[in-house]
Amino acid sequence: MDAAPSAPPLNADRRCHNRSATAGRTLSAHAFGSVPDVLRLFPGPPAEVSVEQAARSIDAEPRTDTIDHQPTWVLTNMIGSLDGASALSTRSGGLGSTIDRQMLAALRARADVILVGAATVRAERYRPPSTPTGAAATARTARSQRPTPRLCVVTRSGNLPNDLPLFRDRQIGDERPIVATTEAGAARIHAAATPDTIDVIAVGGDDVRPDELLAELGRRGHRVVLCEGGPTLLGQLVAADLVDEWNLTVSPSTVGGRSSRVATADIESRHAFALAHVLLDDDGLLYLRHVRTR
Repeated sequence: MDAAPSAPPLNADRRCHNRSATAGRTLSAHAFGSVPDVLRLFPGPPAEVSVEQAARSIDAEPRTDTIDHQPTWVLTNMIGSLDGASALSTRSGGLGSTIDRQMLAALRARADVILVGAATVRAERYRPPSTPTGAAATARTARSQRPTPRLCVVTRSGNLPNDLPLFRDRQIGDERPIVATTEAGAARIHAAATPDTIDVIAVGGDDVRPDELLAELGRRGHRVVLCEGGPTLLGQLVAADLVDEWNLTVSPSTVGGRSSRVATADIESRHAFALAHVLLDDDGLLYLRHVRTR
């Protein structure tokens, strides 16, 4: 996966960034029935499309130049304000809209696994991912994907309390979450969790390395990996040049304060991306999709 040999470790994120709040007015339905529309600005000509149609344009193609030749495609989904803030009052929900949450669901429906930092899971009280329905479910079947994307939590320490909704709210038949951690973290988890609760991946002695983690996910058949942050986790993937597709929602607001960027890292590393689409919703949010050029 063209990973640099010095890829930084994946550590717990300090902020929570899931869209958990509904912002803005109720959006009207147009030509596509009950599903609100967005305006596709690029590629042109401009046209109204449904969220479902927009999601179908997200055609993740797994790469073949990864470690051990395990094909994976890593995409992101983050939101930011006009002045670069990734959250409002430490949460990203206040920056989003109804359409933004639907686009998040559409991206999740594309993924084999959802990658997220442990601090975000703890703060946002993550629950098991929902099973896509309708056309999204049909598309997953056609792609030979599992009915429901799996969740992969990254934690260096293994500090995942058993009372988290991710574990407590699992129903019969739900996919077991994956926990990627260090050897010490794995020992801590095994001492606290029942064997049938989670699947543990120990990658690295002291730190979780992003290249090794993606290689292991690829070996397990998880070809499309959606990273939902937070900024520290995403920043480490960026620093290692492991992101293939960048989905960023731009909220038409300024925040100020001390909110972090959508991706943060200790080192700078510039990587080029090509614009794939630009969408606009009724609340003025822009949806930008870029694909890595190599």
